[in-house]
Amino acid sequence: MDVDEIVCILSRYGVLPLQSVATIARAGHWQDGSPFRRALTRAVALKRVRCIGKDLYEVTEDAAI
Repeated sequence: MDVDEIVCILSRYGVLPLQSVATIARAGHWQDGSPFRRALTRAVALKRVRCIGKDLYEVTEDAAI
């Protein structure tokens, strides 16, 4: 799982809850230390993805793949 994959999912589907992103990414049952969680945290840190509410995520304007 990497940042580009998460950005691609959100670019395609728009605003999604965290669990939907994980399902589409086939992350399965992940824990806080999983590759999916690390990739999401990195995507937010790089300002390519942002949290816009309780567990809702979207791509940012600077999210170019």
